[in-house]
Amino acid sequence: MAETGQIKLYGDHPTLTETALARARRNCKSEKEKKKEEEIATIRLIINSTKEKITNTGKTASRLIFLFSCPALTK
Repeated sequence: MAETGQIKLYGDHPTLTETALARARRNCKSEKEKKKEEEIATIRLIINSTKEKITNTGKTASRLIFLFSCPALTK
């Protein structure tokens, strides 16, 4: 019997076909995981840039409010 993470054996030793199938399954899974990670990375980048824009807009607005509310600067 094969243990966890090993190739499923139909005998004492894996045949070349069993080994090739196991490699193909592993590569297919890793490619799918890479695609998911790329999509997630893109979404994270968009979210972070949006957060920065919101933060920068808030800072700019607070500076303008301060400048226009300061009596010494409005004269």
